[in-house]
Amino acid sequence: PFTPAPTARADERGLPAAVVAARSLPGVFAFDPVTRRASFGAATDASAGSAPAGTPGAPAETPAVFDARASWYAPAGRMANGRPFDPRALTAAHRTLPLGSWLRITYRDRVAVVRVTDRGPYSADRDLSLSPGAAGVLGLTGPDTVHVEVVTGPAG
Repeated sequence: PFTPAPTARADERGLPAAVVAARSLPGVFAFDPVTRRASFGAATDASAGSAPAGTPGAPAETPAVFDARASWYAPAGRMANGRPFDPRALTAAHRTLPLGSWLRITYRDRVAVVRVTDRGPYSADRDLSLSPGAAGVLGLTGPDTVHVEVVTGPAG
């Protein structure tokens, strides 16, 4: 299962652990390779300080398959994972999914598999931002609804 690291790693650009944890999905990320479903919930460890799932104030579960309002973006500089932004890469930004998660995005009759490498979008009416490369593969030219399936969790 995915839990935020207690200390900053090299790919987090030396950010304090509290900042990294705030940018990460709260709780536990689990992926079942047999059913190909991901589950997101509150941490079960009492020392984690988060409320159990289903209690007031607990993080809501993010479904493994959902529809999202998406558009494309092109940030300058580095992404949240610390790497430079490549507009041709098949990447995406999401507010809560763990960095490194793989998503299968379907738009109309086109499909692209993208990796979550950044945080955002910062527009209230968007749920997902795609790189220009991913938007081009899908034929997405502006904000629209896409179908998202979490394929796998973050790599090691």
